Amino acid sequence: MRKRKTRNRLNSIYKIIRLVKESQKKKQEKIQCFQTITHEFNLSDTDKITYTRGVNNEGIIIEVVNVSYEIKINNLWTTIWRYDSEHGYLHCHMRISMQNPSETVTTTRVIKKGTPHTWFTWAINDIKKNYIIYRRGFMKRSKIVDNQ
Repeated sequence: MRKRKTRNRLNSIYKIIRLVKESQKKKQEKIQCFQTITHEFNLSDTDKITYTRGVNNEGIIIEVVNVSYEIKINNLWTTIWRYDSEHGYLHCHMRISMQNPSETVTTTRVIKKGTPHTWFTWAINDIKKNYIIYRRGFMKRSKIVDNQ
């Protein structure tokens, strides 16, 4: 009886080890099938969107790596607003000010449902629609007079 319990425990342990190895193999395959594509486009001379999306071998978006809104201040591009889905859901990072580079992270006003493709499209459209509001808020918090 004791040998049977020991054998059953060993079989359970071997089964767990096999499942863990299979899971690690699937994760590795997913990583190998992941490719990033980066583009940027200007909204104006001093405003642009840069985005990076993760796609699989079929070209389907599987992750929003980064969709960022950048402004040019003193000839340097600074990211002030960005979206990503690193934790499995879309969320927003907002830079506090020029003097304070830390970010607040939120999901408020961010699309909650959908696929990474839906999130990616929504993030770009949100920035295109609201970039002037994001710019004014950042400039005000930074105490910079905006000529835009």
